[in-house]
Amino acid sequence: SIDSDVRVQRDLQAKASAEQNQLEIISLEKLKLLVESDLASAPSAVGVSDIPDNCEVVTAQITSLVNKVCVTEGTKVTKGQTIAVLEAMKANFHVHASESGVLTKLMVSEGEMVELGGSIAMITLTNESTINQNGGTKQSHEKMSSSLHSMQIESLREAY
Repeated sequence: SIDSDVRVQRDLQAKASAEQNQLEIISLEKLKLLVESDLASAPSAVGVSDIPDNCEVVTAQITSLVNKVCVTEGTKVTKGQTIAVLEAMKANFHVHASESGVLTKLMVSEGEMVELGGSIAMITLTNESTINQNGGTKQSHEKMSSSLHSMQIESLREAY
């Protein structure tokens, strides 16, 4: 009787565990669809044709709340300097200047929501070596991925 009760409890536990695993798989699939949908519909507040050749636009790598703006228009910034702090999923994400220059246009304010890919600031470059052969400096996918990676590392550092 005790052995049969233990067996029944183990069977119930195994069934509950399998059910929980299935629910986690479904949740992850739904999350993946939401992220893919968010990426596909990400707005671009500034079109590529609107960016002067000697400028870079810093964009949000996640839909989030602008928690803090760290610089003002007209401020000289250096590559890697924190421009703003975004908050999403109870974590802070530092948005860094992609290049050195002068922050010529701030496109967000504290307390405002910014969408994935939304423009945060425009930096007029001061270092001639950052301007490519065509005179343009449009952000590449690699640069955006690098920026996202930096934000994730910074968030992990703050969390621990």
